[in-house]
Amino acid sequence: MGENFNIISWNVRGLNCPNKRGDVKWVLRNFRCDIAILQETKMEEVTFSTAISLWGRRSVDWMVLPSVGRSGGIVTFGMIKRWS
Repeated sequence: MGENFNIISWNVRGLNCPNKRGDVKWVLRNFRCDIAILQETKMEEVTFSTAISLWGRRSVDWMVLPSVGRSGGIVTFGMIKRWS
């Protein structure tokens, strides 16, 4: 039988607010997601420190579709060992 993956897709409506980041951190850590897709991040880049801060684990890989100004932005997180 195949493996099960926990996936979350969420329109976060911006990740620059500390309170919003706290909510996102709580959800990602408590639901133990294998893959997370966050839309409308309104961020032009996601650094390594931001990625591990949100994901909560160092074993993270992520891809970013940057926002254009204050619109859009998508970031996808995944556990490195699950993608191998």
